[in-house]
Amino acid sequence: MSVMRDADLPPGILLTLLRAELAAGIYGLRLFIACVAIATAMLGAVWMLGDGLSRSLERSGSAILGGDIAVSVVNAPLDDTLVARIAEMGTLSRVVELRTSATAQGVRAPVELKGIDNAYPLYGTLVLAKGSMMDFHVADSDSRPGALVESELLSRFGAAVGDLIRLGQTDFEIRGVIEMEPDRPSAGRFLVGPRIIVGLDKLSGTGLLAFGSLVDYRYRLKVPDGTDIQAALLDLRSLAPEGGWELETPKDAGDRVRRTVDHTTTFLGAAGIVALAVGLAGAWAAANVWVSGRSRTIALYRLSGATPAVVVALHGMFIAIAAAVGMVFGFAVATVTTVVLLDIVSARLQLLWHVEALAIPALQVAGILVLGLAGASSAALSGAAHLSPGAAMRSGDAPASSH
Repeated sequence: MSVMRDADLPPGILLTLLRAELAAGIYGLRLFIACVAIATAMLGAVWMLGDGLSRSLERSGSAILGGDIAVSVVNAPLDDTLVARIAEMGTLSRVVELRTSATAQGVRAPVELKGIDNAYPLYGTLVLAKGSMMDFHVADSDSRPGALVESELLSRFGAAVGDLIRLGQTDFEIRGVIEMEPDRPSAGRFLVGPRIIVGLDKLSGTGLLAFGSLVDYRYRLKVPDGTDIQAALLDLRSLAPEGGWELETPKDAGDRVRRTVDHTTTFLGAAGIVALAVGLAGAWAAANVWVSGRSRTIALYRLSGATPAVVVALHGMFIAIAAAVGMVFGFAVATVTTVVLLDIVSARLQLLWHVEALAIPALQVAGILVLGLAGASSAALSGAAHLSPGAAMRSGDAPASSH
């Protein structure tokens, strides 16, 4: 019998053999595919979720803060002269936030109250599920002011748009339902109740801003295009009152939220790395078992003239296809999971995200998995390269073929 060497192999012989093997199916590598899919799903979901949130925070920094620079003071507002000097530096928006209670339909509950001026929001959009900003600002015939509320408040109070809600000494008419509040994360605290937004000029009549109330006064500044924000910060610091104030930039606001996100993704990242290690170990074991189970098939290839290099290349291509199948399944699960979680988290944090932001972390995960699977498969394939044809054919324990 003539022995066929590598140099004598007809072109495309590996593809022909591969097609024959694929026709028999890859059922024998089902455990390998499952391990790859699990590792891909776990690592992909963690990386895509963390990177998607980070990129969303970077893009939404100004919207989260509410401006290019934010000035915050507690309990007492800035004097009008200082506010006028700040306003000279750009477009100024004033916001007041406090915790209080509201009454509607005979129910009383804690709420997060926010007063806004006509310039709000400087960045982003206050999205309403029901009603409009025009309805909010226009008073009706009896001069009753309007309020915007979250849907959670309507459920808690059993109220609806058009009903009255009492804040302090004033009754407000519910004019709309808040769907997205762009600067919601800038509160920087745990919110005890649903949000209510009213006009800043109507807030003073409620009696809730009396001396002793814990009130946050926020002044958001949008500087003209081309203005150096750091230079504007220096100018603002020179105006600081004796009582002091807190200055923030979009980076500060994004970093504050990002730290919370990082703590969560760090824990999930550790779980993802463990899943990767377990998945690769399982993939190596599954590939090793599969190669060992094909000892007689490999022996027949060797006795027919195939060299160890041909055998390794054939089985390596087969394993690569199985790995691709597992990664496709894993990335499908990871993508669906990430999209669902990003929708939930972004809705809670009032962020906007784009699906294309998931492409880069997905490619990074794919690169890590390819390298890891290449190493795990190489260890398993080394057994096929050193398999003795005669010993395999004489072995009564080895099965003839396993797919």
